[in-house]
Amino acid sequence: MAGAGECAASSGGIVSEVCWCWCWRVQRACCLHPSPGNVLLLLLLHTRHVKTHEAFERQKMNYKISTEPGARLRIDKWLWAARFFKTRSLAADAVEKGRVRIGGASVKPAKDVRVGDLVEIEIERIVWQVQVLGVCEVRGPAPVAQSLYAETDEGRTKRQAELERRKHFREPTAALHGRPTKRDRRVIDKFSGGD
Repeated sequence: MAGAGECAASSGGIVSEVCWCWCWRVQRACCLHPSPGNVLLLLLLHTRHVKTHEAFERQKMNYKISTEPGARLRIDKWLWAARFFKTRSLAADAVEKGRVRIGGASVKPAKDVRVGDLVEIEIERIVWQVQVLGVCEVRGPAPVAQSLYAETDEGRTKRQAELERRKHFREPTAALHGRPTKRDRRVIDKFSGGD
């Protein structure tokens, strides 16, 4: 029987074996109500699922990810390939503004990042601390991009704490709507000492 994450077809199994990596609802319906039509549906869906897996694996192989210790790439290009920024120019702007640090030091967009470097990226006042696991010359899909880095435990806890703080933060001026009225202006002037 195929294990979790394995396809029955890839392990040489029969149709009645369970494929855990696709829709369990269809699978359950076909097992509860066995009929020639349901078995055919199960076969068709499973074949489609296996083809999708194969296509993804082929696509993943098209991206050359270098994980060697000496591998290096420009920081702006790496940030773009790792999908932290939508374009290389946005990544370069963030690096120039000092929002990206390698090993705690601000760098320029042409600085090379190497496998094993600790990179801190500030995006909308949230800091990501990631360890570089690989470099890739081109921008790929999200699973490929996520294989280029690993977030540190310390960085993850800080980032989640900041997100939680933002969730519960109440904007001080949320109760104000539009311009102050004459009465509000008088109160403001009274407290500020202006005329």
